[in-house]
Amino acid sequence: YVDDLTFHTIQDTVAQAVVYIDEWLAHMSEAVPQMGPDLSVKKEQICFNKIAAKRLWMKIRPDYKGKVETQAKQLGCTLRGPNKSSLTTVPKVAEACKRAKRIGALPTGVVLKGNMLKMASLACCMHGTASDPLTQQQIKDLRTAFSRALWQNKFMASDFTAILIASEGALDPGITMTKKIVGNWRRQLASGNL
Repeated sequence: YVDDLTFHTIQDTVAQAVVYIDEWLAHMSEAVPQMGPDLSVKKEQICFNKIAAKRLWMKIRPDYKGKVETQAKQLGCTLRGPNKSSLTTVPKVAEACKRAKRIGALPTGVVLKGNMLKMASLACCMHGTASDPLTQQQIKDLRTAFSRALWQNKFMASDFTAILIASEGALDPGITMTKKIVGNWRRQLASGNL
């Protein structure tokens, strides 16, 4: 059973990249059915990080039935080029902030609230941050939500400091995301995929 195939290429010019992907798709259209699985062209996504490549693709293959985008959503992450906003992080951060507010309303201590925030809020927004990181504003929003959840009626000058005091950095979204990114890079280096 083949669920997903991902192909990535870097070429000198946009035209070379488009032609290469076209040839690869033609090859895979013949090779994959010989292995057994059916291909669904309607579910195909081609992601170009340049608009010029997308336009060229539409000229070469005007009858293409799959999606041609400048970013693609896959397994809760957005694959995107530089300077493109994520399709998935905004709803994840909003959900995490909503969960933090609900946890903050519970009549429990700071330690228990910290554990609940880590399991319910932080975990839901950290999925996929190694390849689709949060913005600085989203990290700030999460820090504020977590700080307010831990101490309902108290305000600190720095939400980052409040979270560090409460959890020794385990609850901070910026530190957690950085750990995930560095861990991902280390795994890629170890396997030789860079």
